[in-house]
Amino acid sequence: MSVQMLFLSRRWCAGIISLIVVGEFIANTAKGLALPIEPSVSSSRLREFDRPARTVKEWLAQVEAATVQVTRVQLNRNETGLDIVLDTRDNKPLQVDATKFRAEGNALIADIPNAVLMLADGQTFNADNPTDEIATVRITQLDAANIRITVTGKTARPTQEVTLRTGALAYSLNPEGDETDEEIGHGRGAARLSSAKCGYGD
Repeated sequence: MSVQMLFLSRRWCAGIISLIVVGEFIANTAKGLALPIEPSVSSSRLREFDRPARTVKEWLAQVEAATVQVTRVQLNRNETGLDIVLDTRDNKPLQVDATKFRAEGNALIADIPNAVLMLADGQTFNADNPTDEIATVRITQLDAANIRITVTGKTARPTQEVTLRTGALAYSLNPEGDETDEEIGHGRGAARLSSAKCGYGD
Protein backbone atom coordinates (compact mmCIF):
# COMPACT_ATOMS: atom_id res chain seq x y z
CA MET A 1 0.00 0.00 0.00
CA SER A 2 2.77 2.39 0.83
CA VAL A 3 4.53 1.55 -2.43
CA GLN A 4 1.40 2.35 -4.46
CA MET A 5 0.89 5.62 -2.64
CA LEU A 6 4.51 6.57 -3.25
CA PHE A 7 4.11 5.77 -6.95
CA LEU A 8 0.92 7.83 -7.23
CA SER A 9 2.42 10.77 -5.39
CA ARG A 10 5.38 10.78 -7.77
CA ARG A 11 3.06 10.74 -10.80
CA TRP A 12 1.01 13.55 -9.27
CA CYS A 13 4.14 15.66 -8.70
CA ALA A 14 5.32 14.96 -12.22
CA GLY A 15 1.96 16.10 -13.57
CA ILE A 16 2.10 19.32 -11.56
CA ILE A 17 5.62 20.04 -12.79
CA SER A 18 4.55 19.37 -16.40
CA LEU A 19 1.66 21.79 -16.08
CA ILE A 20 3.97 24.44 -14.65
CA VAL A 21 6.51 23.95 -17.45
CA VAL A 22 3.81 24.04 -20.14
CA GLY A 23 2.27 27.17 -18.58
CA GLU A 24 5.60 28.96 -18.52
CA PHE A 25 6.27 27.93 -22.14
CA ILE A 26 2.90 29.29 -23.29
CA ALA A 27 3.43 32.54 -21.36
CA ASN A 28 6.90 33.04 -22.82
CA THR A 29 5.66 32.25 -26.32
CA ALA A 30 2.82 34.73 -25.97
CA LYS A 31 5.25 37.39 -24.85
CA GLY A 32 7.46 36.69 -27.85
CA LEU A 33 4.55 36.92 -30.26
CA ALA A 34 3.04 40.02 -28.74
CA LEU A 35 3.91 42.82 -31.18
CA PRO A 36 3.40 46.50 -30.43
CA ILE A 37 0.39 47.94 -32.22
CA GLU A 38 1.36 50.98 -34.26
CA PRO A 39 -1.09 53.48 -35.68
CA SER A 40 -1.66 53.25 -39.40
CA VAL A 41 0.48 55.41 -41.63
CA SER A 42 -2.54 57.19 -43.06
CA SER A 43 -3.66 58.40 -39.64
CA SER A 44 -0.29 59.14 -38.02
CA ARG A 45 1.72 60.56 -40.89
CA LEU A 46 -0.19 63.36 -42.52
CA ARG A 47 1.02 64.61 -45.84
CA GLU A 48 2.93 67.82 -45.68
CA PHE A 49 0.48 69.77 -47.83
CA ASP A 50 -2.48 68.62 -45.70
CA ARG A 51 -1.01 70.24 -42.63
CA PRO A 52 -1.59 73.98 -42.19
CA ALA A 53 1.53 76.10 -42.50
CA ARG A 54 3.02 77.11 -39.17
CA THR A 55 5.70 79.48 -40.45
CA VAL A 56 6.07 81.97 -43.28
CA LYS A 57 8.59 79.66 -44.93
CA GLU A 58 6.13 76.76 -44.92
CA TRP A 59 3.37 79.02 -46.25
CA LEU A 60 5.55 80.19 -49.13
CA ALA A 61 6.49 76.60 -49.93
CA GLN A 62 2.82 75.59 -50.06
CA VAL A 63 1.94 78.57 -52.26
CA GLU A 64 4.79 77.74 -54.64
CA ALA A 65 3.64 74.12 -54.89
CA ALA A 66 0.05 75.18 -55.68
CA THR A 67 0.86 77.87 -58.25
CA VAL A 68 1.66 77.45 -61.95
CA GLN A 69 4.83 79.12 -63.21
CA VAL A 70 4.52 81.20 -66.39
CA THR A 71 7.93 80.97 -68.03
CA ARG A 72 7.42 82.79 -71.34
CA VAL A 73 5.09 85.33 -72.95
CA GLN A 74 4.69 85.70 -76.70
CA LEU A 75 2.69 88.24 -78.71
CA ASN A 76 1.57 87.09 -82.13
CA ARG A 77 -0.13 89.45 -84.55
CA ASN A 78 -2.69 88.01 -86.92
CA GLU A 79 -5.28 89.22 -89.42
CA THR A 80 -7.92 89.85 -86.76
CA GLY A 81 -5.84 91.20 -83.91
CA LEU A 82 -3.40 89.94 -81.30
CA ASP A 83 -2.70 86.64 -79.55
CA ILE A 84 -1.14 86.66 -76.07
CA VAL A 85 0.49 83.28 -75.54
CA LEU A 86 1.49 82.14 -72.04
CA ASP A 87 3.84 79.17 -71.73
CA THR A 88 3.99 77.36 -68.38
CA ARG A 89 6.55 75.12 -66.73
CA ASP A 90 5.91 71.46 -67.53
CA ASN A 91 2.89 72.62 -69.58
CA LYS A 92 0.74 72.79 -66.49
CA PRO A 93 -2.70 74.32 -67.16
CA LEU A 94 -3.55 77.76 -65.85
CA GLN A 95 -6.76 78.23 -63.89
CA VAL A 96 -8.29 80.84 -66.16
CA ASP A 97 -11.74 82.13 -65.21
CA ALA A 98 -13.07 84.11 -68.17
CA THR A 99 -15.95 85.41 -66.09
CA LYS A 100 -13.41 87.54 -64.22
CA PHE A 101 -12.26 89.36 -67.37
CA ARG A 102 -13.33 93.00 -67.49
CA ALA A 103 -12.86 96.30 -69.28
CA GLU A 104 -11.90 99.55 -67.56
CA GLY A 105 -11.72 102.69 -69.67
CA ASN A 106 -9.40 101.97 -72.60
CA ALA A 107 -8.07 98.74 -71.08
CA LEU A 108 -8.96 95.06 -71.23
CA ILE A 109 -8.02 93.27 -67.99
CA ALA A 110 -7.67 89.58 -67.17
CA ASP A 111 -6.69 88.35 -63.69
CA ILE A 112 -5.34 84.81 -63.45
CA PRO A 113 -5.23 83.12 -60.04
CA ASN A 114 -2.69 80.59 -58.78
CA ALA A 115 -0.02 81.77 -61.20
CA VAL A 116 3.42 83.28 -60.83
CA LEU A 117 5.60 84.97 -63.45
CA MET A 118 9.01 83.35 -63.76
CA LEU A 119 10.26 85.16 -66.85
CA ALA A 120 13.87 85.58 -67.86
CA ASP A 121 13.51 89.34 -67.28
CA GLY A 122 11.72 89.08 -63.96
CA GLN A 123 8.08 89.30 -62.93
CA THR A 124 6.88 91.96 -65.36
CA PHE A 125 6.22 91.83 -69.10
CA ASN A 126 5.79 95.01 -71.19
CA ALA A 127 5.26 95.47 -74.91
CA ASP A 128 4.60 98.82 -76.56
CA ASN A 129 2.58 99.31 -79.76
CA PRO A 130 2.08 95.64 -80.66
CA THR A 131 -0.72 96.72 -83.08
CA ASP A 132 -2.09 99.93 -84.51
CA GLU A 133 -4.88 100.06 -81.91
CA ILE A 134 -3.04 98.76 -78.85
CA ALA A 135 -0.65 101.02 -76.96
CA THR A 136 0.69 98.53 -74.42
CA VAL A 137 0.40 94.96 -73.23
CA ARG A 138 1.45 94.62 -69.62
CA ILE A 139 1.57 91.49 -67.46
CA THR A 140 2.40 91.93 -63.79
CA GLN A 141 2.52 89.92 -60.57
CA LEU A 142 -0.26 91.26 -58.34
CA ASP A 143 0.72 89.22 -55.28
CA ALA A 144 2.26 85.87 -54.41
CA ALA A 145 -0.29 83.87 -56.42
CA ASN A 146 -2.07 86.14 -58.93
CA ILE A 147 -1.06 87.79 -62.20
CA ARG A 148 -2.81 90.47 -64.25
CA ILE A 149 -2.89 91.02 -68.00
CA THR A 150 -3.70 94.57 -69.09
CA VAL A 151 -4.18 95.50 -72.75
CA THR A 152 -4.53 99.25 -73.20
CA GLY A 153 -5.80 100.91 -76.37
CA LYS A 154 -4.23 104.03 -77.82
CA THR A 155 -7.31 106.24 -78.06
CA ALA A 156 -10.10 103.85 -77.03
CA ARG A 157 -10.75 100.32 -75.93
CA PRO A 158 -9.26 97.91 -78.50
CA THR A 159 -11.76 96.68 -81.05
CA GLN A 160 -9.28 94.27 -82.58
CA GLU A 161 -9.64 90.73 -81.30
CA VAL A 162 -7.37 90.11 -78.30
CA THR A 163 -7.00 86.42 -77.46
CA LEU A 164 -5.30 84.83 -74.47
CA ARG A 165 -3.82 81.44 -75.31
CA THR A 166 -2.45 78.91 -72.85
CA GLY A 167 -1.90 75.29 -73.76
CA ALA A 168 -4.74 74.12 -76.00
CA LEU A 169 -7.21 76.75 -74.72
CA ALA A 170 -7.92 80.24 -75.96
CA TYR A 171 -9.99 82.99 -74.33
CA SER A 172 -11.24 86.24 -75.82
CA LEU A 173 -10.55 89.37 -73.80
CA ASN A 174 -12.95 91.48 -75.87
CA PRO A 175 -16.27 92.40 -74.21
CA GLU A 176 -18.30 92.10 -77.41
CA GLY A 177 -21.62 90.39 -76.70
CA ASP A 178 -22.69 88.65 -73.51
CA GLU A 179 -20.61 85.52 -74.07
CA THR A 180 -16.97 84.79 -74.63
CA ASP A 181 -15.66 81.97 -76.75
CA GLU A 182 -13.30 79.31 -75.47
CA GLU A 183 -11.31 77.66 -78.20
CA ILE A 184 -9.86 74.17 -78.01
CA GLY A 185 -7.00 73.36 -80.36
CA HIS A 186 -5.32 75.49 -82.97
CA GLY A 187 -5.62 76.18 -86.66
CA ARG A 188 -8.56 75.53 -88.93
CA GLY A 189 -9.63 72.47 -86.98
CA ALA A 190 -10.00 74.36 -83.71
CA ALA A 191 -13.33 74.01 -81.97
CA ARG A 192 -14.92 76.97 -80.22
CA LEU A 193 -17.06 76.46 -77.12
CA SER A 194 -19.33 79.09 -75.65
CA SER A 195 -18.46 79.75 -72.03
CA ALA A 196 -20.36 81.45 -69.24
CA LYS A 197 -21.23 85.12 -69.41
CA CYS A 198 -18.35 87.42 -68.60
CA GLY A 199 -18.61 90.15 -66.05
CA TYR A 200 -17.27 93.05 -68.05
CA GLY A 201 -17.61 96.53 -66.62
CA ASP A 202 -16.56 100.01 -67.67
